[in-house]
Amino acid sequence: MKVTIRFFTILKDLTQKNKEEIEVPPTTTVEKLISLLSKKYGSPFENYVYTQDGQIKPYLQILVNWINITTQHGFKTKLKENDEFAIIPPVSGGSTIVQIIPVLNNSFSLLQQK
Repeated sequence: MKVTIRFFTILKDLTQKNKEEIEVPPTTTVEKLISLLSKKYGSPFENYVYTQDGQIKPYLQILVNWINITTQHGFKTKLKENDEFAIIPPVSGGSTIVQIIPVLNNSFSLLQQK
């Protein structure tokens, strides 16, 4: 089945992509997808996503269809055909607030507010 991966900030730089569509088995979970991406993009990706003891860093926001997996089934959330997946890094600094805003054509853009 096909899923779309969205890359932001450091992951965008590591992968050299904004997004990517990949084929995964129908039973793929969020946890498995992150593992597949880690294998595909190697140690820079792995070091960004995982702690030294192999856990996914708790400050990363993991989204499926722009809904945090903590409100679904966590890392055991099963992906479906045409799902969109994103790892959102922490945002901080000054008075800039970054929000992800869905737009009508099902793509997403960043909006900065001061």
